Amino acid sequence: MRSASWNVGEMRAAKSLQSKEDLRCAHSLTYGPAGSVSAEETLAALDAVRETKMAAEMERITQMYLQPDAQFPGLAWDPENNSQRDGLVDSAPAKEGADFPSPCMDWPLYSSDGQLSEDVQDAIMQGPLVLTHFRGSWCTICTLALRHLSEALPLLRRKFGASVIAVSGQLPPFNSDFEECNHFDFPVLSDKGLHLAERLGICYKLTPQEAVFYDFVTNGWRTSYGEGCGFKLPLPATFVLEQTTGRIAYAFVDSDLSKRSRLLRIEAALQSLRDGEGHTMDHCDGKS
Repeated sequence: MRSASWNVGEMRAAKSLQSKEDLRCAHSLTYGPAGSVSAEETLAALDAVRETKMAAEMERITQMYLQPDAQFPGLAWDPENNSQRDGLVDSAPAKEGADFPSPCMDWPLYSSDGQLSEDVQDAIMQGPLVLTHFRGSWCTICTLALRHLSEALPLLRRKFGASVIAVSGQLPPFNSDFEECNHFDFPVLSDKGLHLAERLGICYKLTPQEAVFYDFVTNGWRTSYGEGCGFKLPLPATFVLEQTTGRIAYAFVDSDLSKRSRLLRIEAALQSLRDGEGHTMDHCDGKS
């Protein structure tokens, strides 16, 4: 365990976000008697709770860091990187109907114990896979989204036989602590150097102003991401991959760093796969 050395962002996330048990209480509709609510109602309730929490968290982040009199004024509307992120959304090759790049020696993924992972390949052989690439354990918006995805996993697994895998560019020890702290029932893998994110076309370079900010919130960028990463981050991205083929049935990529895919959209993509209707048409349009 590395809990004693948690960075600033992780500690703030732990303090500002409710525990998983608190989340269960907040939307007890989800845990009513079997059959008492539909899957759509359950996921809509989770989406609504998450959106409310995300809005409150973005307000907190803005007040703390980004107001004119705060520590990092102007960062939220940096025109240089807003343009760069918008361009990525338009050009990202990871579109519906494309094949998801299989982890290999050029873009390996690592498990929380630092070993090469074959979790993606194994999951695809067993059923459809929901793979989400998140920014890091310090990102409270990411934490909220992953906690609600974890809440939805039993339903997605029961209805579609789906698995979930989360991926970040942080080194394995950081993902290990993050996974354990949040009691996720899915693996959190390390994309060291963000090679997979680069292959997906969702990786962007930080401006000098952003680099100072993220070095602060991660309590040392190279400590969290390693020497080989450089100052770059992925856009929030979630993919639904078809069983066996790994074909992308649904892709969510957004230049707005506060947005994440809605659970209802993930459910709709999985339903389309089960119905044999092919991929959905919701990639990179700003919708979630």
